[in-house]
Amino acid sequence: MLTATRLQRLSAGAFLVAAVTLLWLGFAGGVTVKVPSAPRGVVAVSLNGGATIRWVAPVSHGGAAVSGYVATATPSGKTCTTTGATTCQLTGLTNGQRVVVTVKARNRIGLSQPSAGVPVVPRPTAPTAPTGINVKAGDGQLIVSWTASGNGGSPITGYTVSTSPGGGGCASLGETTCTVVGLTNGQRYTLVVTASNAVGNSLAAVGPAATPAALPGPPQSVTV
Repeated sequence: MLTATRLQRLSAGAFLVAAVTLLWLGFAGGVTVKVPSAPRGVVAVSLNGGATIRWVAPVSHGGAAVSGYVATATPSGKTCTTTGATTCQLTGLTNGQRVVVTVKARNRIGLSQPSAGVPVVPRPTAPTAPTGINVKAGDGQLIVSWTASGNGGSPITGYTVSTSPGGGGCASLGETTCTVVGLTNGQRYTLVVTASNAVGNSLAAVGPAATPAALPGPPQSVTV
């Protein structure tokens, strides 16, 4: 049975709920959270078997913070994702095959509409720089060896070693060693190694400095 006291309590409770609701609407503005708008300014840079993708954050986050992005290549279906960064690298693409890249933004509600599509054709690149350069000094010469470069998707056609000072050097057609001759004993030389393929030359790799030296002569006869 409802008494006057209980009715007063129920009325007070309903008033409290209504007041809290109105207060929330006043402070939060009754904003409806939705997915972000699409990312903008997408740029795709060709790589060997892939592409580097960059973009600009969406104009609207939809009322909730953007938590990540997904870039998709069509028709390959390859994707790369981030948790907030506005760049990622697509891999596993086929050199010479054109793809169109779009980017979507994500918040707690879901994914945005895709950005405008950007075409890109993955292609071979110049080799990576040689590594692990080792130099062995000899009489008027330096024997140089190194670790093979990544070929960038196109076979290595050769390596070049240059020395400073003097402008000397040596080259190979793919072997990972060559000998620089005609150097001055006692002179300290710096060596630089580059790799080449059909696309171009790698960045230069600087090796350790070394000094050629004459081999010791035979021991002198000793009179006892």
